[in-house]
Amino acid sequence: MDLSSLAVSETAVLNLKHPVTSEDLGCSIELCGKDSDVYRKQYTDQVKALTEAQVNGSDIDYAELDIVVYTACTVAWTDIELEGKALECTPENVRLVYSDQRFKWLHEQVTRFVGNRENFM
Repeated sequence: MDLSSLAVSETAVLNLKHPVTSEDLGCSIELCGKDSDVYRKQYTDQVKALTEAQVNGSDIDYAELDIVVYTACTVAWTDIELEGKALECTPENVRLVYSDQRFKWLHEQVTRFVGNRENFM
């Protein structure tokens, strides 16, 4: 068997779905998967940050650590708008969307997608 036929891609495209009806929303996000160098580096960095915070007795914002990882894993998006205006895919805008509780459903779709290796094969 040629293992290259089972190689995992660095990125894949998530087509966003309506959080209630599951209808395709016509917009998408290109994401790095959990096997990508980007994800693994972010994961390692977050483990280090957690360790340092525990050693220093600092409070840990787990939600923020999660946002950092998935912001780094977001390569591009298409047709994402906010309040009637096109939203450029920048780290600041990605963080804005992922951390906004109004769009928790979107962040959950991203998390599930990145964590499913099948999406990257």
